[in-house]
Amino acid sequence: MTILQKQPVFTLNIEGYGSLFFIRVNDVVIFRQYNPGSQVSTTIPINHYMRSGENEIKVSTWSGTKEPINPHARIKVDLMVNDFSNLDHSYLVANIDYKNSALEGENVVKGSSKSGYFSSTDGFSESENGDVSIGPIDESKTKNNVVWLKRKINIPSSLPLWAFFDSDSLPDYDAMSDEVYYQEMATLFPYYQRLQDAISNNDIDSVMPMFEERNRELDAAFYNSPGTLERKLRDVLNSAANDDSAELARLVPLIVNFSVQDNNVLASLSRGQGDAAVGLNYKEHTGSYSFDMIFRKKDGEWILTR
Repeated sequence: MTILQKQPVFTLNIEGYGSLFFIRVNDVVIFRQYNPGSQVSTTIPINHYMRSGENEIKVSTWSGTKEPINPHARIKVDLMVNDFSNLDHSYLVANIDYKNSALEGENVVKGSSKSGYFSSTDGFSESENGDVSIGPIDESKTKNNVVWLKRKINIPSSLPLWAFFDSDSLPDYDAMSDEVYYQEMATLFPYYQRLQDAISNNDIDSVMPMFEERNRELDAAFYNSPGTLERKLRDVLNSAANDDSAELARLVPLIVNFSVQDNNVLASLSRGQGDAAVGLNYKEHTGSYSFDMIFRKKDGEWILTR
């Protein structure tokens, strides 16, 4: 078997500076950078958003205003894979390497990895009969100087098909009247209130069944023994319920909004710029921590999936 058919671990190595940018995998935002003045260097595991077959990585970047992006801005996103049994040996599958310093007439992604077919049995080297297909980078720019970079990657693997890939499409909440919008929110808000109440009342057992799909799929995604994520989540929620140094932030429908991913099947309720709805603020110093919950709909019912 190839590395892809054993226990593959997919990660994104992200480096960037000079602009704001979002990174998406299969139309789900997995990283946000809101500070163009800071330099980012991080690695993010993405098994729980990948699937066997066609996947897509997207980068959107802008200056933060309607002005052009800093000419020295650079964003590099490497899709890496390694086997779970050998975390120290990773392979580059493909990348998007954006350099806004490219000379006029040059392609800003010319330093990115090649398109074509590549063999996972030979270190992802180029091969006409390779099992991995890497598409070209599709580049576009909006009238507000937002640059979009998209790349399709067809990569077979042993990963199961996560439940959210087969979910109900969500409506356009932004197009709704206020009355209809809050009627829709009333179907999802009780799940957040349930978590808020469980922490407030120190009754974590009451809320654990709600996380069943999320915990089961994340255990499978990262090769944990069944029940691993449930135990970790229970410990974290119990700690929050007994944390005398922090208090729950007020939670009411009027201070949260729908946040829907670009795949139009995953949604959450959030505060401000995507902050989680359920969170605790420290009492004696600035700071907070929170619990994000992402839902999907199936046959009209909300299911907590991430």
